[in-house]
Order: sequence, then C-alpha cells, then structure tokens
Amino acid sequence: MSKNKISFLGPYGSTFSHIAYEMLSEKFNTPCVTPENYIPAKNNNDVATTIASFEGYGALAITTREATKVTESVEGLLRLFEKYRDSKQCPIDIKGGASMGVRFCLMVRKDIPHEKITRIIAHKKALEACAQNIEKLNVQKVAVDSNGEAARMVAQDDAYKTAAAIAPCSASEMYGLRILSDDFSDAPATTTFYIFAPKGERAQISSEVNRAIAMFELPNKPGALAKILQAFAEASINLMQIHSVQRAGTSSGECDLLVEVAVPKDKMSTFHEMKDILNKNLPSSKSLCLGPYPLLDIQQD
Repeated sequence: MSKNKISFLGPYGSTFSHIAYEMLSEKFNTPCVTPENYIPAKNNNDVATTIASFEGYGALAITTREATKVTESVEGLLRLFEKYRDSKQCPIDIKGGASMGVRFCLMVRKDIPHEKITRIIAHKKALEACAQNIEKLNVQKVAVDSNGEAARMVAQDDAYKTAAAIAPCSASEMYGLRILSDDFSDAPATTTFYIFAPKGERAQISSEVNRAIAMFELPNKPGALAKILQAFAEASINLMQIHSVQRAGTSSGECDLLVEVAVPKDKMSTFHEMKDILNKNLPSSKSLCLGPYPLLDIQQD
C-alpha cells in the first residue's frame, strides 16, 4: 500500500477535480499527481472511500456557486462514515479546501459544426450551470458521472459523434476536441473543493474562519437532532450545511447526519469541547469529524 496514491473524479487530465487537486497540492504541500500514482474514481460518490482504502490523497467537489451541495459527494462522505464509525478509525482527514472559479467550455469533434449538435453531455451540475445557454440550442441534455467522461464519450464513442461536451479546457486538449465556447456557463461559476490527506497531515490553521465536517449517528428518539444543533448554537459555531440519510440496513428510522460548520480561529478549543458535549448528550452515538481545516478563495484566469 502506497500513501502517495491519489484519487479524484476521472478520467485523468480532463476534470475540474484534477485541476483542483493540482492547485490545492501547491497550497497544502501534498504529492504531485501523475498517471502512475493516480487511482481513478468513476463518480464523486466513490472518491472519499477510495482515498481511505489506500490511506492517500485526493480532491473532492462539495458545493457549487449557489452553495448547493454536490449530492453524490456528500453521500460519499456518509459512505466513509458507514465504514469508519469513529474519528480514530478513519485513516484520512481533510487538510484544506478552496472556493475556486471554474470555466465551463463547450466542445465538439473537429469536423462537427455548431448547427449539427444534437445533444449536450456533462455532469448534472454543469448542465445546471449552463441551463440557459443549453436551452438556446434546443438540444437534448445527457447527464454523466463527470465532465471529463463527457468529453471522452464525444471524442471516442461514435454514438455521440454529433454531441457536444461541457468540460474544462484541459479535456479538449486531452481528447483533441474543438472548443466552441470557452465560457459557456450562464453566470460566473464557482465550486468548493476539499483536499484529503492521511490522518496526521493537518494543515496549520491560519485563516480567521475555518471549516469542519462532522458526521453523527442520529438515533430515532425525540429531540436527538435538537441536541446536536443546540450544541453548535451554544458554542457559537455556524452551520453551513446539513444532510441526513437513513442508515443502511435499518428500518426503524435511524439516520446518519452530516453537518458542515464554520469554525472561527478563536473557537478551535470550543469546537473540540463541543464534540465531547455531543458525546455526552448522545452517549450511544458514533461520530466522525474531519478538520478543522482552512478554506481558501482561489481565482483562476
């Protein structure tokens, strides 16, 4: 097992997750990715558990410009919690994150003119970000697991030879596609990515406001959710998002709960005390916390 293995949404060289990993790698001092140490993840749901399986590194998209969660990424984190029901057991942590500008490009095969496009293929979040421009073309939309996979399909699968892909510019270079628009989104687009590393490689906290993700078993008891939320309120820690899913293999209403919180620099000790309070309030509940970690704002040209 090599701890220098790296995973993110593939295919290699053609996704925003690849771009994000390379940018965050420079900021947070993680290994460079190469074809030799890259482990592909077919979709965002698989990224976190794949990274944990080899105790390595990787990147994952969490939210988009409108602060809407990338659902399969959040569900993937909860899958990580299914496997590691305690922070001490989990072999990876989030080292840092960044809110990054992304530019969606519309691309086709070199011999396909604009007017011959019959459908547009992309990840569903890209389709949402470009919905108004897609509507102007009056073509079918096809959602796939990644924008890089959309570009590969257009380039290599003759069933999609008259389709256009929405993907980063790097995908056009990887697959020899022609860019029709280098800024196809309806409005400036931003995505928040997190970079994972083996546990113990936590970044030095220098930001005034940082983030953390906490996952809990939520018993099917009156007031269980209120106890968790009250602990955050009493610690003056703001919730950024909350997501729950019924626990696999149960039929009595137990859920796994994920919360992302903003942790001010002067509240770090309070955050760790709050975890102890939660364990006392919900003594039978298992919990997994990732972070706290700094969240940067990175702009791309």
